[in-house]
Amino acid sequence: MITAVGDKVSFRGAQLPVGPSVCEVRVNVVVPVAGAYVNTMPGGTVIANDGAVTNPQPGPSATLHVLQPPTIAKAFAQGTVAPGAGATASR
Repeated sequence: MITAVGDKVSFRGAQLPVGPSVCEVRVNVVVPVAGAYVNTMPGGTVIANDGAVTNPQPGPSATLHVLQPPTIAKAFAQGTVAPGAGATASR
């Protein structure tokens, strides 16, 4: 079961096979403005196997860089274009 509350995501009940394996969790992120956002999983906060800590101090960290959305604008050289007539678009 996956639960998201505020800025925290938790899940329980997942099982991985014995031996090397990967557990990947993906979440959609919505930010108010463009910029750099640091995501940190503080050491000791990932717990598995009924209490074994799997991410020692200081814990992993990564930065999400959010860019401004693109702006697109077009203008026509002529104010009015008759049906079937050609027009030139400029940048």
